Amino acid sequence: MWCFVSEPNGIIHEIFLPRNSVGQECFDKVCEKLRLVEKDYFGLQYNGPNGVRLWLNMRNAMSVQLSGKPPYRLYLLVKFFVKPQELQQEISRNLFYLTLKTFVSHGKIDLSNSQTKTIARLCALTAQIDSGDFIPEKPPQYSTFIPKALYNFYSKTSDLQKDAASEHTQLLRTPVNEAKVEYLHLLANVPGYGIDVFKGKMSKEKCTKKVEICVGNDGVKVYSVSQEYDAKQSREIVKKIVEKRINFEDVSTVSYNNRCFTVVHGSGTQAQRVTYKLKSECDAVALFRTFTEFHTFYQCNTVKRSVVDQCTRTLLGRLVSVVFPSNDFGKTYLFDVQRTRRQAYSHAWNEMNSYRNTNMSRVTAGNSRSGYSVSEFRPVQSPLSRRKCSGSRQKDLAEFEEQNLTDLDIEAMQPEELKKMVRHMQDARICQICMDAEVATAFCPCGHVVCCVECSAMCKECPLCRSQITYAQRVFFPCQ
Repeated sequence: MWCFVSEPNGIIHEIFLPRNSVGQECFDKVCEKLRLVEKDYFGLQYNGPNGVRLWLNMRNAMSVQLSGKPPYRLYLLVKFFVKPQELQQEISRNLFYLTLKTFVSHGKIDLSNSQTKTIARLCALTAQIDSGDFIPEKPPQYSTFIPKALYNFYSKTSDLQKDAASEHTQLLRTPVNEAKVEYLHLLANVPGYGIDVFKGKMSKEKCTKKVEICVGNDGVKVYSVSQEYDAKQSREIVKKIVEKRINFEDVSTVSYNNRCFTVVHGSGTQAQRVTYKLKSECDAVALFRTFTEFHTFYQCNTVKRSVVDQCTRTLLGRLVSVVFPSNDFGKTYLFDVQRTRRQAYSHAWNEMNSYRNTNMSRVTAGNSRSGYSVSEFRPVQSPLSRRKCSGSRQKDLAEFEEQNLTDLDIEAMQPEELKKMVRHMQDARICQICMDAEVATAFCPCGHVVCCVECSAMCKECPLCRSQITYAQRVFFPCQ
């Protein structure tokens, strides 16, 4: 199979695969080219019937899902949006930024309810990332970074070019990576962040309403959509009203039948059954899949066996299964979510440290042949290592670190040894920058706990592993 996989910024990767390859094989090759370890947040999309973008199922054969003649066009995008501080790789943050930038420019994220300062800041950050520091003689056209409708709405009360230029000036000498992190943090607080939208109809009280079904990380919101004439604007505007909110924990069952998607929520006498009619059966299947995978990824601790095993069979596959029940012929899996949110973070953490440890051992042996550089995978290690000490205390700590705490017999220890242990524990609680206050913050995503609140506010990189800090989380020790 011959495939072209496009990144959000337009870069295309040419992939060659065996004829009966599954989607995971193509996805793994793309991730290998990008050196992407945090795979679980991303997926591949393709153009389905009527030009609708659908997610490629990684567990099914690509030949069953893709139609037309090769080369097949696929698109690498973010599938599960998480908080920016959970991203551990620079390439992950870059792909998140590129995906969100595309969504904003195409109007997939609604910024009409955002403050004008936020919109101006987003435009300024985009300009800083794309073209660098503000040059008065050649100011960027900030209106090109947002939809025309949003620009016209903004222009009624403010001057976007002037406001964004002011914000851009404040970003003087801001590195690209820092600008991307701030961009992600701003959009992470927008209501439309990480939401998949499906359009359909709902019948209620003998009338039919057009609705938008928005699936997010906490459940489903259904908006009724109508067009009304606005006399002030002298045109028709789209009006959205929240029709229903359904949290994942309130849902009993979900199902689809042809074009209909049904949700049963509540319990006992309060249980309600709501059915939404979508444009096609393909849309209903996509909504069913999105709902289940979002619930599994964001809300569950593990991927349930019922989700992993759920599948359908072709007519020929059913006939074969009568004779050979254990045969997989004609089987099509409905879901391909492999890990939950917590499992994805832990898996990436382990993989990155595993790569680094392997490369470190090869560098030490003078035989580094891996395609991954040592600095590319930052360690997430104990914050007690490489502390700043002086004199004999540094020697004491070095000797103490060689011992395993679990192997120590405290009752048999001499007073001097106990003093060394106490000093070691005291040093572990002291900020490694000011060497005065107690540590009180954990850097994300590396996880190191080495700074007090005041010093952490001044750090842009972790003092231990030098990985970029996206967020400083306040921590409290049990004895506090």
